[in-house]
Amino acid sequence: MYKLLIKIWFFSGLLCLFTGVMNAQTYRNFKQVPLNGGASMVASILQDRSGMIWLGTNKGLYSYDGYTVYAHNKGRNASTLIYCGLDIDGSRLYLGADNGLLVYNYRTDKYESLPCKFPSDIRAMARDGNCIWIGSLQGLFLYDMKKHILKKFDRKRYPNLPHQIIYSIIKASDHRIYVGTYNGLCYFDKNKRRFVRISLPVSKQKCNVFVNSLLEDKWQKCIWIGTEGNLFRYFPLTGKVDRIPGLGDNSMKALSLDDEHRLLVTTDNGLFVCKGNRIETHVLHDSRNSFSISNDVIWSILHDQNGNIWLGTDDGVSMEPCRQDLPFIPISQITGVGAGNHFYSILRDYQGILWLGGSNGLISSKPSLNSPQTSRWFRVGNRRTPLTHNRIRQIYEDHDRHLWICTDGGLHRWINGQWHRYDLEDRTRSRNANWAYNMYEDKSGRLWVATCLGGVLVVNKKKLEASKSYCIADYSFDMSNGLAGMFVNQLAPDAKGHLWILLYNCGLQRINMRTMRVQNINLKKYTGAHNPSYILSDSQCHVWVGLRGGVLYLGDGDSKPEMLRFHNSSSCETVAMAEVNNEIWVTTDDGIWIVDKKSRKCRRLSSTSKIFSCLYYNHQLNSLYMGSIDGVVETTPERFLTRKPLHPIQLVAVSVNNKLLFSQKGEGLRFIHSLEFNADENHLVFEFSDLPYSQTEKNRFVYRLENVDDTWIPLPADNNKITFNNLPYGHYKLVISRLNVNGEPSNSLVVKFRILPPWYLSWWAKWIYAIVLIAFLVWFFNFFRMRNRLKLERKDKERIMEQSRQKLEFFTNISHDFKAPLSMIIAPVSRLLIKKNDGETKKQLELIQRSAMKLNQMIHQLIDFDRVENNINSTLMLGSVNFIELARKVYDNFKDGLFKEKGLKSEFQSNVEDCFMNVDVLKIESVLANVFSNSSKYTPSGGTVSTSIKVSAQNVEVKISDSGIGIPAKDLPYVSQRFFQSSKTKGNKEGTGIGLYVARAYTELHGGHFEISSEENKGTTVIFTIPVKCGTEQNEVRNDAEKDSDIKKDAREKPLVVVVDDNKDVVDFIVDTLTSDFHCLSAFDGKTGLEMCLKNDPALIITDVVMPVMSGMEMCQLLRKNVKTSVTPIIMLTAKDDKITEMESIRINIDAFLLKPFDANILLLRAKQLVETYRRKEAKERMKAIIQPKETDAVSDDEKFLLRITTLIEDRISDFNLNVNSLCEQLGLGNKLVYRKLKQLTGQSPVEYIKSIRMKKAAMLLGQKKFTVSEVMYMVGFSNSSYFSKCFQAEFNITPKQYMDKRKQTIVT
Repeated sequence: MYKLLIKIWFFSGLLCLFTGVMNAQTYRNFKQVPLNGGASMVASILQDRSGMIWLGTNKGLYSYDGYTVYAHNKGRNASTLIYCGLDIDGSRLYLGADNGLLVYNYRTDKYESLPCKFPSDIRAMARDGNCIWIGSLQGLFLYDMKKHILKKFDRKRYPNLPHQIIYSIIKASDHRIYVGTYNGLCYFDKNKRRFVRISLPVSKQKCNVFVNSLLEDKWQKCIWIGTEGNLFRYFPLTGKVDRIPGLGDNSMKALSLDDEHRLLVTTDNGLFVCKGNRIETHVLHDSRNSFSISNDVIWSILHDQNGNIWLGTDDGVSMEPCRQDLPFIPISQITGVGAGNHFYSILRDYQGILWLGGSNGLISSKPSLNSPQTSRWFRVGNRRTPLTHNRIRQIYEDHDRHLWICTDGGLHRWINGQWHRYDLEDRTRSRNANWAYNMYEDKSGRLWVATCLGGVLVVNKKKLEASKSYCIADYSFDMSNGLAGMFVNQLAPDAKGHLWILLYNCGLQRINMRTMRVQNINLKKYTGAHNPSYILSDSQCHVWVGLRGGVLYLGDGDSKPEMLRFHNSSSCETVAMAEVNNEIWVTTDDGIWIVDKKSRKCRRLSSTSKIFSCLYYNHQLNSLYMGSIDGVVETTPERFLTRKPLHPIQLVAVSVNNKLLFSQKGEGLRFIHSLEFNADENHLVFEFSDLPYSQTEKNRFVYRLENVDDTWIPLPADNNKITFNNLPYGHYKLVISRLNVNGEPSNSLVVKFRILPPWYLSWWAKWIYAIVLIAFLVWFFNFFRMRNRLKLERKDKERIMEQSRQKLEFFTNISHDFKAPLSMIIAPVSRLLIKKNDGETKKQLELIQRSAMKLNQMIHQLIDFDRVENNINSTLMLGSVNFIELARKVYDNFKDGLFKEKGLKSEFQSNVEDCFMNVDVLKIESVLANVFSNSSKYTPSGGTVSTSIKVSAQNVEVKISDSGIGIPAKDLPYVSQRFFQSSKTKGNKEGTGIGLYVARAYTELHGGHFEISSEENKGTTVIFTIPVKCGTEQNEVRNDAEKDSDIKKDAREKPLVVVVDDNKDVVDFIVDTLTSDFHCLSAFDGKTGLEMCLKNDPALIITDVVMPVMSGMEMCQLLRKNVKTSVTPIIMLTAKDDKITEMESIRINIDAFLLKPFDANILLLRAKQLVETYRRKEAKERMKAIIQPKETDAVSDDEKFLLRITTLIEDRISDFNLNVNSLCEQLGLGNKLVYRKLKQLTGQSPVEYIKSIRMKKAAMLLGQKKFTVSEVMYMVGFSNSSYFSKCFQAEFNITPKQYMDKRKQTIVT
């Protein structure tokens, strides 16, 4: 009984000690917070209302969110040393610095300007309502924050102020302001408005009392005073001052209380922890321990809202959490040495000794892990605590409380303070337990040993303990008797007498410990391709198997397996398992899970980044141990399960295109509701935090970007940054959530942000697009409306134009009908005027002729307008004509007619007498007639009309000027448009508005230019220019005729002309006109005319178009098909002045096309011209036949040479260009050789020989009396009649005419 009481007392005391250690801060597990930007010294630490930690350093202000340290030292504040600070109204930090007072607004991330000038080197501040007490090296000040008034306390007025240099200020609960100075302590009495000194014991070695720090302790109702070398305690109620011994001469930098109401004193020699008036702990920096304070010089201290202790040192910040859910004890703290170990097994024996086994030996510790002086380390090479192998697989306590260890060097038992090794082998002695991994003692006292490569060995424990050298196992299991593999990791018994064995890569098997039979267990359905990683037998001998992604419950051995999966963590691997009360605790490579044994439900406890390789729970002490690399976690289940209140998630910073932002639009990111970024700011990194200062392991987070991806995306451990690249413009909602114990999202932070569209997609751009679109739609609507209106107008215009066309067509047809009778008026009158000499009769005939010509002009004008309008006569019927003669003829008609009637003076000038051109005679006559008509109409009596023609090499310019009424300048651009009449002549019914329009059109049709200039009341000038197109053949013939007057028309018989027309009067008139020069036959229909032509072979055919029986067109087509009449000249007369008729006549090779009414003289001249042309063509053909070379026999070379030359000359006798050079080129001989040869053979030079052959040929042709002199001249290669006559006369001594007459007389004789 006595021994039992002692044991109960021992474990009770140990439990109390352990519980106290677990709940108190030990100041041995500091977390280090490294600084950046060159900062090292932390002179002040404070916490704002939302929980953010702020650090005043030698490089300005920094903040720390539990993940990252951020600098807030913009501009001139980058090198400021901050000594102290206050959080005012949850928005501003008042900071005392070496350069004065700084006001930092952390809601806007901006430093605010100061309303007045503050002193420099501010070392202490304390808030008193709306005022702030400020202590500096320049004195004591009081600042009113509402009135912005700064008051200084002068020692002259306040003599009880010990010194003007102030280092510490606090406001106590008794409303006193305690001020620590360079030489003493005092407090300010508000009621009496004066300072009261507090006497402090002065050391004999020091001449002053330098008060560094002050702290009110409400629990002890005292004021703690830290000075240079002393720590005092002042009791305001009694005025008593105590000195705390044991601190030496250290400088007391800062003071604070922890959650256990212990006084924490920071000095230049580490941290002192005081309990009451005694020193409990002195904490110093340990370079071997990363969990010690970072530096012994500690300038500042903070006890934050969660009870954490922050120390600002010369080398960053060290923080001790108030209560750690996973208090990690490093191995150096356990053993006092810096060697490492990875723990695989932990056990506390019946004596209270804690054993830790791992990869580097075995450690024992008593009574706690914080007692390095009592710990021992067993490992290879240690003389005092030797071990045969360092790798410890299992620590096992048997039924007799004997302690065993399984190592890679065999089995060991603890005997008399030493570990004794046993050699266990099977009966064949080929397998042993040199690599012992696990062991188990059954109820019969047998030890079951799992080995590597030795299978499972079974031996009686007493037998093994009694063995001296080696021991033979009673039974062994290997692959020969059912074992699936020789590498066995673990053993676990169940309630049915089975022993479960976990093999390496061979799954699970079980052995019946009564029958010794091995049974295979197929778990592929649950494990898949992965091997089970851990096996555990609980207090009820129920078996639990750790798998990838969950736990398999096997129960008592015969139960149906039940798979318990971890939520959202199907890929995590089980590392270790332990029974804790009525729960199974499982450590994985991704956190810690708990399985309730009754409900079979899993819940997550921690998402730690550490992997705990072993678990051990001591139910007597209610202690939980978790082994890891180089350390152990020592805690209680209750403490571990107690969840501390968590801070809400806050958005701390945003990196925009690698530029860090803490605020936007004048508001801090922690307090802003929505964010906005430009279109090019789409590389975003969101940094957030839940301020996990006191958590050993930080929380795990997931996020999703709604409307983009609604699935939760997990963040890696210890990561608080979310990155988005190349986000398109638009509105977004980022949801960040913390995972709860079940691995489910909870406590979310919603960040709304917007990326603005590029400028071309902005709202104002869209407005512009909308306006443009509306304008386009309006334009489009108006366009179609206008198009429809124009379409209607065009239809109306077409209808009107159709009506006009029909009217014009009617008048044109009437005009055609008028032209035939009008021809029968003009032609007879013209002939009568030639024959009549009676003055009165001739005058009357001239009047008739003028009236008829005027009527004919009006009809032609109407027809011409119709042609221009309908583009009918766009093709010119060119003919060679003397332009001067044509213009004079039209001028003479007007001169003798309209000009003479109105009494107008006129003149006609030309720089040349003749100009033969290829023009459309009728159109040019129309142009001249329209211009002359306008001049006569609008020139008053007595006026003048002058006509001048200027012929150049390129064109003919006709200028017609009058002295008429002129045209207003505004009407000049329009006068040549159709139907336009000048405003000055609109009332005059003489004009129709189409004359100048037709004149311009016909001029431009010839490729010419038509121009009108006028001056009102002075006259009008019309100038039109036409390019020169000379009629070469007619000019040459006429020139030859003029130059050679002796070449006259041959006296021959009259040519035969057939006249075909259905109008007898027209036929009689034509016959009467031609009878002097031609012999005429007449017919009155096409069929009769055809028969007459085929029978008589006429020299000329004159026909009308419209005739009965057969039209003129049909008759002409048949004539052209007949060989006999295929080339006979044809003149077609018609009243149908239209393009179709004209084009058809050209198609069937009609030689001339004359419109009715026609001029008799023109008809006669045209008839003569066609007959002569036909005769010349016929003569050329005959000449070709005549001059064809004859075959002649040549004997000698000279004869061949002369024959060759003669043949060449005869072949080219009609060539004007035949000369000596061309003859020599064809012969291929030189000029001199030909000259000598011809001179030798003929006595003539080559020139003389060519001329003599031509003359002989000419004489032969003239003698045939079939050609005229002119025709013969061309046939023998002469182009000049005078030169031909001269050469002929030199050859035959008579002229060609005389030779022709002489030959005629000879023939008659």
